[in-house]
Amino acid sequence: MNETQISCPHCNQLLSHVPQLAGQQATCPECQKVFTMPQASLPANGENPLPARYANMRRERSPKTRWVMLYLVVIVGGTLFCAFGELALQFLMS
Repeated sequence: MNETQISCPHCNQLLSHVPQLAGQQATCPECQKVFTMPQASLPANGENPLPARYANMRRERSPKTRWVMLYLVVIVGGTLFCAFGELALQFLMS
């Protein structure tokens, strides 16, 4: 059987979904509420689409964001090295 993952429309618990059960009533084991199993609707390329409510959550970081993150890591790392570097060197030399 070809199983996919769906979430309960009431509590968002992840559940296994068998396409043969599409359209039938099911009870969530977590919240015990009844819901209708969704129809299996996969695109032609076979990739499982993201639900509409999560469509904006998957986005790539812009190159500018990556540079800002790198800059912050260098600044924070340099500051920590200057603050504690001498202590670390004394500890390693002793």
